[in-house]
Amino acid sequence: MLSAEEYDWYLMQCDTIVNEANGHLSRWLASDEFVALYTKDPEAAARATIKVVMSFTDVYGGMMSELAAQFFDYCQESELGRLINPASPASPVSHEQVARNVQWAFSEPDSDFAGYRLEDRLKIIGNKLTGSQARMIKQPARGTIIDSAGKARVRYARVPRGAKTCKFCLMLASRGFVYASKATAGEMNRFHDHCDCMIVPGFGIDPQWPGYDPDELYEQYKAGTLGEAAGVPTGEQDGHKREPIKIPKVGPGAKSVNYTVDLRDGRKVPLYPGAELRTTRPNYAGKGSTRKIEDSILDDLIKKYGGNREEWRKVFGNGILKVSGKRRYAEVHWYEMDDEIPRDLYKKRWNTKKDYDNS
Repeated sequence: MLSAEEYDWYLMQCDTIVNEANGHLSRWLASDEFVALYTKDPEAAARATIKVVMSFTDVYGGMMSELAAQFFDYCQESELGRLINPASPASPVSHEQVARNVQWAFSEPDSDFAGYRLEDRLKIIGNKLTGSQARMIKQPARGTIIDSAGKARVRYARVPRGAKTCKFCLMLASRGFVYASKATAGEMNRFHDHCDCMIVPGFGIDPQWPGYDPDELYEQYKAGTLGEAAGVPTGEQDGHKREPIKIPKVGPGAKSVNYTVDLRDGRKVPLYPGAELRTTRPNYAGKGSTRKIEDSILDDLIKKYGGNREEWRKVFGNGILKVSGKRRYAEVHWYEMDDEIPRDLYKKRWNTKKDYDNS
């Protein structure tokens, strides 16, 4: 089996390529030329950015596919003792795909977008662009492994990494090593923006991979779907019914409390003064739950707020956010200890007044 150190080296090389490309893109988006062009004519700014991103996906996507091909061959030689079926690097994404992604990044996420401050609009566009560009640069590497595995008649797997993995990725990763087919290629080659999942080859009768346990991932996937499908009233899932948290009308409340919510698009906004943060899942993960909070998240929480690993729990509910002076209803997730003070709040998804009223 490939060593953890060898796999880490490959991950580091991939991250270096993606980070360098996104660094160039971020500098373009922060340049006086782009800001002036966007302020005057957003459509012209989008057209100029399409050309910029095309050049980056051509160059860095090509580098990723070459790296993945070399990695595939290295794994093959390490496991089988010789190179039998050399990898074929996949082509970078098409310019048509780049154009679609950039145009989507410049599209308005909601009807209020035109009223946002210029700084906020640029943050949203930048977050969407760097996420989609990273995905498009990774795509040739992922395709190289899948296509080469199919030609070599060996299996491959989807291996998650990073602090958080979505349910869709957990489901695919829990399948273990599979043979290439139209069905598996269609499913396993679907990735979202900011997805850190890797495609890795599996040579031999019983392929193994450092730190990869599909059975454990399947248990995490099953645990993540409990509650929603159980027919339990949302306000009573995973524990007792909780009183809503009243958001002070003046100021942020106690100095130790931060009611700012991360929108995950480059912006942080406050909960609406005078409204309530209504808990629907008081023990979703961590203390009082069979689900675990990721180690990296726990380390960060303890570093910032104290406590120990057994004290923290993940909670979520419904709240009203103040976005550009207006009310927006959202499902909000956060972390807390027994003091029930919300920490590190973030928006999971937008919802409706009806969702809020029923919680």
